[in-house]
Amino acid sequence: MVDYKNNQLNKLVEFIEKQEIWKTKFSTASNINYSPYKHENLNKFTEDLERSEEYHGLNSFAGQNRNSFYYISNSGLSLRIKMGKLHPNGNIREALKRPNELCVCLDEVTDPDYRPKSTKDSFEIKSEFISFVPKVGFRVEEFLTRDF
Repeated sequence: MVDYKNNQLNKLVEFIEKQEIWKTKFSTASNINYSPYKHENLNKFTEDLERSEEYHGLNSFAGQNRNSFYYISNSGLSLRIKMGKLHPNGNIREALKRPNELCVCLDEVTDPDYRPKSTKDSFEIKSEFISFVPKVGFRVEEFLTRDF
């Protein structure tokens, strides 16, 4: 049986990776997000990150990868392939997300008392909790303007 989705995904990834505009490529951890209710401390979150692949095996659809893959260009533009959208009934168009102007990584773990101040249309995070370089344990946030 031919796996059409994976064949199309392989072609898409091959094309994307041939472009000479990427500064960074990374993926999200499988099924792991920081939660102050689940992770009493940083050690518990780190343990869950280390067991990411194990959790992935338990929670995946037919063993298929559900991570998101991110490509960040030299100018900061981000492109995301959301693998979870391929399974069980998705397609490659749903998996390839539209490009965003800015991709940042947010550290919500270091200071458990710190939570972003947010409104309906925005949120505020102190600069010491922001990285423009992917880091283990940080949450990915993407932004774009209406004009983009």
